[in-house]
Amino acid sequence: MIDGLLQDLRYAARTFRRSPGFLLLTVLTIAVGVGASAAIFSIVNAVLLRPLPFPRPDDLVLVTDTNRQTRQSNGDTSPANFLDWRIRHHSFTGLAAFRQAMQTANLWQQVVLMTYAEFGRRAAENGSTGTDHGTAAPHFLLGGKVRGGMYGQQPSLSNLAEGDLRHVVDYRSLYTTVARRWWGIAGDFLQGRNFPVLDCLA
Repeated sequence: MIDGLLQDLRYAARTFRRSPGFLLLTVLTIAVGVGASAAIFSIVNAVLLRPLPFPRPDDLVLVTDTNRQTRQSNGDTSPANFLDWRIRHHSFTGLAAFRQAMQTANLWQQVVLMTYAEFGRRAAENGSTGTDHGTAAPHFLLGGKVRGGMYGQQPSLSNLAEGDLRHVVDYRSLYTTVARRWWGIAGDFLQGRNFPVLDCLA
């Protein structure tokens, strides 16, 4: 048996010497096969085999918004709705979110997450029976070094600008705060203008 194996190895060596291109093709084929197998296993292990970093992963649900008038999905839930549902709804034992995952991975102190909203909400219903495309949207900062609390004031419902809320804190102050306090970027990098820095990051 050993003699046969040695004979096969000598034959393979002679073949590879005569055809180096065949040797290269063989090595590349094996490498691609091993790499593809490793990648597929990594995906299957992360998605199907490895348990999610939550106490009861079987209880996780995906929550989305749907317009009851048009029955169209609004996509992912906004941060404001998430916080409101977490307070008001008792049918869920808890809504697992980004914060818990980062704490599990011991990354919470290294993360700052800032929400961005293109539009706020209107004070009154608009022509499409909704309150979208308004102004003065709330923004949220999440992270282990975020000083919690409200920065600014609740928009007034009696002092409107053409039917829209008047903002209290310019959204560019949030960008300036994160850029200077978190990234260490100095200078007036937003259109050459200087916006106040909020004391919301440790």
